[in-house]
Amino acid sequence: MRPSLVLLLLLLSLAAACHQVLVIQHTIKPDGSRETRALMRELVVNNSSAPLNVSGITIPPRSAVLIERDVGNVYPEFLLLDVRVSYTNATPAGGVLRAGEGARVAVSLNACSLLPVAVPLIVSIPADSKIAVLYRTPPTSVLTLAGSTAYYWTLAVSNCTKFEIGFGFVSFGSFGAVRIPTVSVVAMLDIDGALNSVQRQREEVGGAMSMLERLTQATLQFTAAASGYLQNLTYLTRALNTTGAALRESAHAINATRLALDAMAAGLLALGDSARGAALALNQSALIIDYYCAALASIASALEIQSAALSLYAKSVDRALASMLESRARVAALRDRLYEARGALDRSIGALERARDSLERLAANLTEARAAGLALRALDSAIAQARALQALVDSLAYALDAAAAVMDSAALTLKYTRDELGGLAPLLNRTAASARGNATTIAQRAPPIVLNASRRLVEVSRNLSAASERVKLLAAPLYNISRTLASAGSAILSAVRDLEAWRAEQLRNLPRLGLAHAVVQNVTGALRSRLHTLELQEWALRKYRGVVNAARVELRYYIEFPIAVKNITLRLEAAAGSAERKEGGFNAAALAVALAVPPAALAARRFLRGIRGAARRSLH
Repeated sequence: MRPSLVLLLLLLSLAAACHQVLVIQHTIKPDGSRETRALMRELVVNNSSAPLNVSGITIPPRSAVLIERDVGNVYPEFLLLDVRVSYTNATPAGGVLRAGEGARVAVSLNACSLLPVAVPLIVSIPADSKIAVLYRTPPTSVLTLAGSTAYYWTLAVSNCTKFEIGFGFVSFGSFGAVRIPTVSVVAMLDIDGALNSVQRQREEVGGAMSMLERLTQATLQFTAAASGYLQNLTYLTRALNTTGAALRESAHAINATRLALDAMAAGLLALGDSARGAALALNQSALIIDYYCAALASIASALEIQSAALSLYAKSVDRALASMLESRARVAALRDRLYEARGALDRSIGALERARDSLERLAANLTEARAAGLALRALDSAIAQARALQALVDSLAYALDAAAAVMDSAALTLKYTRDELGGLAPLLNRTAASARGNATTIAQRAPPIVLNASRRLVEVSRNLSAASERVKLLAAPLYNISRTLASAGSAILSAVRDLEAWRAEQLRNLPRLGLAHAVVQNVTGALRSRLHTLELQEWALRKYRGVVNAARVELRYYIEFPIAVKNITLRLEAAAGSAERKEGGFNAAALAVALAVPPAALAARRFLRGIRGAARRSLH
């Protein structure tokens, strides 16, 4: 009682959910004949306060009735089921199955879906302890109730599925006979539910395709930006090479100026010693005044030469200063380009991270998780390398700022050196004129002014020593500037080598971005094919829905078998045995003919096969 009530409630709920259910029931008799019945179930709900008459059935107020009405067997079936029964050590004859020792009954079910959708198929067998159910595929569930065991198999038929079961005889009971259980096969197609599921899948696949298209555009844009950035990086490395070489050349020029200043300081010191020696000689003897007059003249000539040399050195400093200012301008321009490159790199990293987020959200909805994982790893590698380049660009910009500051300091020092040299040259000229005047005065007025000349020579010597010290003070910062510029040039050239290595690495990584783009294209192609398949499924389901005019279709097959009796060997006459064999042969032929498909179902199957053929042609 309780199972019947549960079954009734289940049918009511199904009918309420589907409104109209078309049930096509096939019963295959033990003799092989087939009975087919088609009926339409509909749940009618009367919400009014008056009785309602529907098709001769009165529905009380505020109630619902499940109405079943027979319909003609003109509906096409969505599933083709081929049933084949064979016997081992058993012979059907006279409406019964004569079973010998080790008798077996084999049932082969070949189910083919005529629509491009997966169809659930339920096979159920109730058996008692006298029958052994033989199978290769384990049952989905087994229920035991009141000494009977029910076996259930749940299959999904997307194209064609073959299922085999068998029966063995454990005992024949007290009367030597046993009933073989009926095999029930139920196939259900919820057309409206399948259409809703297909529509949801189409929306999901469409959303996934939109995300993949956006990811493809982001990948293409990043690849183009990376190519342009690498081209700009090539120009930048060339400019940095030129700047590094210019800094080294400036360092060499400043070093040469320092060496010239050292030589000048040594020359001035030597001239001061000479002047001091001349003063001592004047003090020691007046006899060699002429000699010292000549010495003063030579000192005056040497001072004029040194003055001319100071002018040349000042011009050299002017050239070095001009070169330094030009290098400073190039360094400033390079620093500005590095800041522009830093901004472009920040935008590229942002685009990469947005592309990676899009791909990571998409990976959870994709079946090709391995292809999405490859794209994710390629984007992660590109982001890490871009951040490494970001750090390198920051360090290079810092180095250029430091070089610019050093060059500014060097320019100030060069200006100071030029100004000092410009003031030293007139001093040397005046000293030379004074030496010449002293020589002339000594020559004309030697005796009176020897002592005064000696004093003036001592003063000249002091002036020359002071000038030598001043020149030495100018040479020391030039040495530091030369060393700093040489170090900055070497650092820039080293950074250029690092940039070249990074650019080569990025050129090798560009094919990986191409691989990621190809993976995304392959996934897009697979989703597009899936979308096309869903469209074909929706078309076929709508076509079938319009033909059957029902929200749900159920196919029920009941395969019945003859009663099995234990075969008892009797000694009969030859004529009787011949007649029995003839009778058995006739029944087997009748069973084979009865299992054939009835003509009414052939037309329906041809219709569904036409739908399936159209779907396959659209797929190809």
